[in-house]
Amino acid sequence: MDDVVALAAKEKWEVSDRTLRDYMNQADAKPRAECSRGFRKLIRDHRAKRLHLYKIAMEQKQIQTAITILDSDAKPLENLLASLPESIAPELRTAITDTLPTTATLA
Repeated sequence: MDDVVALAAKEKWEVSDRTLRDYMNQADAKPRAECSRGFRKLIRDHRAKRLHLYKIAMEQKQIQTAITILDSDAKPLENLLASLPESIAPELRTAITDTLPTTATLA
């Protein structure tokens, strides 16, 4: 932030520190929001494929395969969430938990 304030003073932009801070926050938020949307779509698509495999396994009465699919789906997500910094974990937790199948969709 200090380097932007110094540049603004040098270039005589005539904007307040608060305005610069607001512009920087807006610039930071846009890619974060776009990334979050992309991440949600990626997770949603991945989970849809897993759910499809699970349903096929259940239809064919391959219970062990169905359990393996559910287990292999859960472990990477648990590891991912555990490894994330606290500052971004809540957003990703929401993105992941919003895509989790409910018991109604698994029946």
